[in-house]
Amino acid sequence: MNASDRKTVKHQNSIKSQVDAITGNVKAIGEKCLIKRSIIGNNCTIGDKVKLMNTIVMDNVTIEEGSNIQGSVVCSNVHIGTNAEVKDCIIASMQNVHSLAKFTNEVIMDIDQMMEL
Repeated sequence: MNASDRKTVKHQNSIKSQVDAITGNVKAIGEKCLIKRSIIGNNCTIGDKVKLMNTIVMDNVTIEEGSNIQGSVVCSNVHIGTNAEVKDCIIASMQNVHSLAKFTNEVIMDIDQMMEL
């Protein structure tokens, strides 16, 4: 995302979502979302009732309905399932976080990715 592509979105409506974030060209942000102090990359899809707080979401990420992501970095091409809870984590690229998963203070990556570090 280039500096010229960034935009700050501030939106508040009781039916729609509350968004206070820097975003790229986001595909969709669902209804009743709460997004605060976060950065969202290009081609991301954010489902209904998602909470993003103090989080960086890179490009091509899908976050399903009801998920709660706080203080985390979500790398490119990640899929986060319905009602997942992620707090203070790093999710490496190409990961799939299953529905109802709960992670706190973890690095989520494949062993192959760890060897690249």
